[in-house]
Amino acid sequence: MLLIRFLVVLILLLSAAAAAAAADESFSVLVPPDPISVGTGSSVTLPCWVFPPRNAESMRVHWFQRTPSDQMTVLHYQEGQVQSFQAPQFSGRAFLRSGGLKGGDVSLRLENVSVEDGGEFQCFVSGDQHDDWAGVFLNVTVGTGSSVTLPCWVFPPRNAESMRVHWFQRTPSDQISVLHYQEGQVQSFQAPQFSGRAFLRSGGLKGGDVSLRLENVSVEDGGEFQCFVSGDRHNDWAGVFLNVTGEYGSVYLSPLCQ
Repeated sequence: MLLIRFLVVLILLLSAAAAAAAADESFSVLVPPDPISVGTGSSVTLPCWVFPPRNAESMRVHWFQRTPSDQMTVLHYQEGQVQSFQAPQFSGRAFLRSGGLKGGDVSLRLENVSVEDGGEFQCFVSGDQHDDWAGVFLNVTVGTGSSVTLPCWVFPPRNAESMRVHWFQRTPSDQISVLHYQEGQVQSFQAPQFSGRAFLRSGGLKGGDVSLRLENVSVEDGGEFQCFVSGDRHNDWAGVFLNVTGEYGSVYLSPLCQ
């Protein structure tokens, strides 16, 4: 009888210890609620913390950049070191803060920022028994006279060379043609103010990239741009907002619309 009581007590103690360990392992990932803004060519820190604070050196930290069609690895930390696999465009530019992991700081340091870096970044943290993630949005500013890429992709990815791609700038009273691609080439009709300044990415159509490259940006370029893509049986569009104020402009990605 005493042995049975002892075993029952032992089981209860072990269960309590396991629950305490699990509770101790639980954590949240915190990021600031507002977007982070930075100019092209600069460096920026995308804040991310483990809460309650703890040593994160033994955890796994994975930073992604999210696009409409994919999640690109920006940085992956595991087994005490940053791993070598990441999207090529982030090679040599993405780092964790030196010494930050000991206090639960898993923030991402991104150097030589480009307009293409704009968008949502996701911070994933995994322990032995728990994981969590949070997203932070990066706005990248461009100076007037600079060039900017307004991102737009066909999803699922496919060859868009045989499709029709039409970029408009929307105004309160009209839609202005910025670029029109059809039958394998860019057509000649467009608003005069975009002549010689609006291009598709070289080679991008093969992978479904129908982004617009706009050069020598001016304050007048600010506003909503719409990306229309048409196939033989289906068409869709999405909007990208370019906000240009004085010396600098910001690129904001709007949700997909139909």
